[in-house]
Amino acid sequence: MTLNQLTYFRKLAETRHMGRAAEELLISQPSLSVAMARLEEELGLVLFDRAGRRMALNPDGEIFLEHVQKILREMEETRLHMLSLSDCRRCHIRLGCVAPLFDAYLPGKMRAFLNLPGNEKVQFALDAGQTPELVRRLKNGVYDMLLCSRWEDDGLAQTPVLSQELVLLAPADHMISLASWQELADLPLIGYEEQSAMAQMLEHIAVSEQIALSFAYRAPNEEAIAALVSHGFGFAVVPRVTTLQHYDVSCHPLPGSGHIRQIYLTTLKNRRCTGAARRFMEFCLS
Repeated sequence: MTLNQLTYFRKLAETRHMGRAAEELLISQPSLSVAMARLEEELGLVLFDRAGRRMALNPDGEIFLEHVQKILREMEETRLHMLSLSDCRRCHIRLGCVAPLFDAYLPGKMRAFLNLPGNEKVQFALDAGQTPELVRRLKNGVYDMLLCSRWEDDGLAQTPVLSQELVLLAPADHMISLASWQELADLPLIGYEEQSAMAQMLEHIAVSEQIALSFAYRAPNEEAIAALVSHGFGFAVVPRVTTLQHYDVSCHPLPGSGHIRQIYLTTLKNRRCTGAARRFMEFCLS
């Protein structure tokens, strides 16, 4: 198998049309047909169900696509990692971040940093995601640093830079006051995806408060959760992030002592930030 074959296969799987795929790949349709025929011959499998120029992945093709996407993703991460070792690192900062920080916190930090003498030509490459995936990509060399939740990993250096109060999120017209955490456990709840840092944090809180939380729905981030709450699907415990103001929801105190979500500036202990990334890290921590 060649890199071109894998790239062609992914594009054909996306478009499901031989002519359109060839056009987007900037190759001729016969060349694409030959490349796919040789790929199938090498694998000993038919990957597509064909109807003229239209094509659809069959079950074997779906399995192969999972492998291809992983291979191409790892190749791109390798390219970005090696690029980070070149001279362009002097004026480029590759930053992964949990999505709510894009609303106000991160743009403000970036603008203040760029306004400092000597930083005018610095460029940011930004990406959003959940903490577990951000950490994985940091280890693969995709980012210089992260702004993310706490994550248990001995290879990480994490310094808190922002605290966010946890609140009970309810529909805007709903009046509610909780006297105990057990009352929370009795509500229909919307939670975070199970592998996320916030899901793990809520699990720890539930254990400490000696309650069991069950979730009718799960969503990837505060924005998705707020959208569900605003349409009456349930309640949620979330950090009080600025993006909540864009939804028809209300925030209410949680029972007892306050719980917070800390945001950490995160780097790898065995990989030192240099150039602009180092300056931005020191700026955030100052």
